[in-house]
Amino acid sequence: MAQQVSRLQIDVRPALMTRFNRLLALGELSTQRELLDTSVTVLEWAVNQRLKGRIVGSLDDSSGIFRELQMPYLEACYVKSAQATLVSQFQAPRTSVAPDHARASASQRDPHKGGAGPASGL
Repeated sequence: MAQQVSRLQIDVRPALMTRFNRLLALGELSTQRELLDTSVTVLEWAVNQRLKGRIVGSLDDSSGIFRELQMPYLEACYVKSAQATLVSQFQAPRTSVAPDHARASASQRDPHKGGAGPASGL
Protein backbone atom coordinates (compact mmCIF):
# COMPACT_ATOMS: atom_id res chain seq x y z
CA MET A 1 0.00 0.00 0.00
CA ALA A 2 1.50 3.33 -1.10
CA GLN A 3 1.74 6.24 1.31
CA GLN A 4 -0.38 9.23 0.45
CA VAL A 5 1.73 12.28 -0.37
CA SER A 6 0.55 15.86 0.04
CA ARG A 7 1.86 18.69 -2.05
CA LEU A 8 3.11 21.85 -0.37
CA GLN A 9 3.68 24.92 -2.48
CA ILE A 10 4.82 28.19 -0.93
CA ASP A 11 5.96 31.57 -2.15
CA VAL A 12 9.13 32.89 -0.53
CA ARG A 13 11.12 36.08 -0.83
CA PRO A 14 14.50 35.83 -2.60
CA ALA A 15 16.41 36.40 0.66
CA LEU A 16 14.74 33.39 2.28
CA MET A 17 15.34 31.26 -0.80
CA THR A 18 19.03 32.19 -0.64
CA ARG A 19 19.16 31.02 3.00
CA PHE A 20 17.29 27.85 2.09
CA ASN A 21 19.68 27.04 -0.77
CA ARG A 22 22.71 27.76 1.43
CA LEU A 23 21.45 25.24 3.99
CA LEU A 24 20.79 22.69 1.25
CA ALA A 25 24.35 22.99 -0.01
CA LEU A 26 25.94 23.13 3.43
CA GLY A 27 24.28 19.89 4.52
CA GLU A 28 24.85 18.28 1.13
CA LEU A 29 21.15 17.56 0.78
CA SER A 30 19.91 16.75 -2.69
CA THR A 31 16.28 17.88 -2.42
CA GLN A 32 14.28 20.65 -0.82
CA ARG A 33 12.09 17.93 0.69
CA GLU A 34 15.12 16.60 2.63
CA LEU A 35 15.78 20.06 4.04
CA LEU A 36 12.13 20.46 5.04
CA ASP A 37 12.16 17.02 6.73
CA THR A 38 15.34 17.94 8.61
CA SER A 39 13.97 21.34 9.60
CA VAL A 40 10.76 19.88 10.99
CA THR A 41 12.74 17.28 12.95
CA VAL A 42 14.87 19.98 14.59
CA LEU A 43 11.82 22.14 15.32
CA GLU A 44 9.96 19.17 16.87
CA TRP A 45 12.97 18.46 19.08
CA ALA A 46 13.16 22.09 20.22
CA VAL A 47 9.40 22.24 20.92
CA ASN A 48 9.56 19.02 22.92
CA GLN A 49 12.43 20.41 24.99
CA ARG A 50 10.44 23.56 25.83
CA LEU A 51 7.32 21.49 26.61
CA LYS A 52 9.48 19.65 29.16
CA GLY A 53 10.41 23.04 30.66
CA ARG A 54 13.94 22.99 29.31
CA ILE A 55 15.83 25.93 27.84
CA VAL A 56 16.96 25.49 24.24
CA GLY A 57 20.26 27.03 23.23
CA SER A 58 23.92 26.42 22.63
CA LEU A 59 26.91 26.07 24.90
CA ASP A 60 30.37 27.30 24.02
CA ASP A 61 32.54 24.50 25.42
CA SER A 62 35.66 26.64 25.56
CA SER A 63 34.15 29.47 27.64
CA GLY A 64 31.19 27.74 29.28
CA ILE A 65 28.90 30.52 28.06
CA PHE A 66 25.35 29.40 27.30
CA ARG A 67 23.27 31.31 24.78
CA GLU A 68 19.52 30.78 24.85
CA LEU A 69 17.65 30.53 21.55
CA GLN A 70 15.21 33.44 21.35
CA MET A 71 12.29 32.20 19.28
CA PRO A 72 8.77 33.49 19.98
CA TYR A 73 7.25 30.30 18.51
CA LEU A 74 8.98 28.13 21.13
CA GLU A 75 7.81 30.39 23.93
CA ALA A 76 4.23 30.30 22.61
CA CYS A 77 4.41 26.50 22.69
CA TYR A 78 5.79 26.61 26.25
CA VAL A 79 2.99 28.90 27.44
CA LYS A 80 0.47 26.39 26.13
CA SER A 81 2.42 23.45 27.59
CA ALA A 82 -0.03 22.92 30.43
CA GLN A 83 -2.51 21.49 27.95
CA ALA A 84 -0.04 20.39 25.27
CA THR A 85 1.47 17.00 24.72
CA LEU A 86 4.75 16.18 23.06
CA VAL A 87 4.61 16.38 19.28
CA SER A 88 5.47 13.56 16.91
CA GLN A 89 7.05 10.30 17.92
CA PHE A 90 10.55 11.81 18.17
CA GLN A 91 12.76 9.83 20.53
CA ALA A 92 16.14 11.41 21.23
CA PRO A 93 19.01 9.13 22.19
CA ARG A 94 19.75 9.00 25.90
CA THR A 95 22.43 11.42 26.96
CA SER A 96 24.42 11.86 30.10
CA VAL A 97 23.90 14.75 32.48
CA ALA A 98 25.71 17.89 31.37
CA PRO A 99 28.99 18.68 33.13
CA ASP A 100 28.96 21.35 35.83
CA HIS A 101 30.35 24.01 33.49
CA ALA A 102 27.34 23.45 31.19
CA ARG A 103 24.97 24.62 33.90
CA ALA A 104 25.73 28.26 33.27
CA SER A 105 24.29 30.75 35.72
CA ALA A 106 22.34 33.76 34.52
CA SER A 107 25.48 35.87 34.83
CA GLN A 108 27.31 33.58 32.41
CA ARG A 109 24.65 33.78 29.73
CA ASP A 110 25.39 35.87 26.68
CA PRO A 111 24.75 39.51 27.61
CA HIS A 112 24.04 40.34 23.96
CA LYS A 113 21.10 37.98 23.53
CA GLY A 114 18.55 40.74 24.12
CA GLY A 115 14.82 40.17 23.92
CA ALA A 116 12.94 38.19 21.31
CA GLY A 117 15.41 38.73 18.48
CA PRO A 118 15.81 36.60 15.39
CA ALA A 119 16.22 32.90 15.94
CA SER A 120 19.05 32.53 13.47
CA GLY A 121 21.59 34.58 11.61
CA LEU A 122 21.52 32.29 8.57
